[in-house]
Amino acid sequence: MRDRSTKLERFTGIFLRWLGAFVLLSALYDPTTINFIRWAEANWQAQMPRTLLLGLLLGVRYLIYVGATLRRSGRLAFV
Repeated sequence: MRDRSTKLERFTGIFLRWLGAFVLLSALYDPTTINFIRWAEANWQAQMPRTLLLGLLLGVRYLIYVGATLRRSGRLAFV
């Protein structure tokens, strides 16, 4: 029974990481008109503080995600 819950936890963890990566990538760039880049370009003059804040938050989130990915994969990320 313990082995089954461990497999479920692994699958859930992997699924949540993939979902987080997809949401993060889609928020920054998506070929449709619903993404941060196009929103920031359209609203830069009217909402500059909000645009900068959201850009910084997305940047920090990317750094955390990439750092966690490299730490998790170890040297395989560089091969």
